[in-house]
Amino acid sequence: MTLLQDHVLPLAPDDPRVRSAVAEAAYEIGAHETVIALLDDPSRFRTGDALRRLVAGLRYGMPTDVRALLREIDFDVDRNVAGLADQLPQMPDGAIRQIAEAVLDGVAGEEVLDRLLPPVFQRLRDDLALRVARECAPADPAGWLDRALDRWPDPHRVPDEVLIEILSWDVDDDVTAPLAPYVLEAVEHHVEHGDVDRVIELDQRARSLLPRAEQVRVRTATARMLHEAFSGDAGDAGDAADDPARGLLLAAATEAAGLGDPDLAVEVASALRGRWPEGDDDVIDTAVDRLRGVLADLADFQEWRDHRDHAAALVLRPVLEGKVVHLVGGDPVPGAEGLADDLGLRKLISHEPGDLDWAPGIDPDRDVVILLWNRAGRHAATSLDAAGVTYVRAEPTRSRILDALARWSGSAGPPTVD
Repeated sequence: MTLLQDHVLPLAPDDPRVRSAVAEAAYEIGAHETVIALLDDPSRFRTGDALRRLVAGLRYGMPTDVRALLREIDFDVDRNVAGLADQLPQMPDGAIRQIAEAVLDGVAGEEVLDRLLPPVFQRLRDDLALRVARECAPADPAGWLDRALDRWPDPHRVPDEVLIEILSWDVDDDVTAPLAPYVLEAVEHHVEHGDVDRVIELDQRARSLLPRAEQVRVRTATARMLHEAFSGDAGDAGDAADDPARGLLLAAATEAAGLGDPDLAVEVASALRGRWPEGDDDVIDTAVDRLRGVLADLADFQEWRDHRDHAAALVLRPVLEGKVVHLVGGDPVPGAEGLADDLGLRKLISHEPGDLDWAPGIDPDRDVVILLWNRAGRHAATSLDAAGVTYVRAEPTRSRILDALARWSGSAGPPTVD
C-alpha cells in the first residue's frame, strides 16, 4: 500500500487505472478515507470502484449517494453481491437502513434482496424488517417464521401488522415454533376491532399452525375473549346458533375429550360452566359430561401426576417459601389450591388481567408474578411492563405453573407431565 501510494500514484495521479488500483489496496486494509479521496469521480470508475466507494463512505460516515452507487454496481457478478453482503453487518444502523430501503425499492435488482438483507434482519427497523420478511418468506416460509420469532421474541410486543403477516405464511403442518401466544395476540387484535369473521378464520388457520392440545387452549381462550367482548350480560346465553364463543367451546370440548388430557378437560369444562350453568343448555351439558368422563377414566393417571407435581413443589419449596405468588389471568386455576401449602407460600393470589393497580407495589424479593398467557392479553403484559414488573408465562394448569416457577428459580426440578 505504501509503495503504491508514495511511488506509483505520484507518477500518474489522474489515471483512473492507477487510482482504482491504489483504492483497491486501501480498501483491503480498511483505509476508507483514502478510498473516498481516490474514488471522487463516479464517471471515471472502473470495475469494483462503485462497491468500494459505497462501503468506504458508509463505513467512514461520509455522506454518500447510496442509490446512485448501488446502480453502478454490477450485481450480476456474484463477487459484488458477496462483497456487499460481507460488509453490510459491519456498518452502522443508519447505513444499513439506507441500503435496505434502496434494495427494497428495487434499486439493486430483486434477485439480490434475499442475499443482502437476511444477515442484518435483526437490526432493521420494524417497518423495514416486515418488508424484507414479506418479500423473502414465500421462498422459505418456515425459515422466515423462525427469523421473525427471533426478531420479535415477545408476542405482546409484536406490531399488529407483523403479527398478521407471519401467521398468514404457508408453513408446513409440522411447524414446531411456539406460535400459540402469537395466535392469541392476533385473536385479541381482531376482537378489539370487532372483526369476528377474522377471528373464526384465524381459528381455522390455527389447525395447521398448532399442535392439537394448543389448538384447544387457544380456542378456549378465543371463546372467552369473544364472550367478554360481545355477549354483554354474562348470564344471558343468547341465540346459540349465532354465538361464535359457544361453537368454539363445543369444538374445544370435542378435541379435549378426544385427546384425553385431564388438564384440557378441566379447562374447557370450567369455561363451559362459567358461561352456561348446568341445565341451561342440553348440548353444553352433554359436552361437560363427556369431559367429566375423561377425568373419571384417568383417575390413576391424575393420582400419579399429583405425586409428580408434589415432588416438583418440594424441590422448589426452599426457594419459594415465604414468597407471594401472583397469578394474572382471572379465574382460579383448577387444581392450584394446594400450591400455597406445598410451596410454603405466604400467599397465592389470582388477579383479573384488567385490574393491575397492585403491580407498582411489587417487591422482587418477595413477589413472583406469573402471566397466564392464554387468559391475560397484551394489555396485561403491557401494564406489567410499564410498572417494571418481571414475570414468567405459564398455561393455567398446576403443572405448568410449577414449570414456570422452576424457570423463575433457575431450577429444572422433577419433570412435570405434559
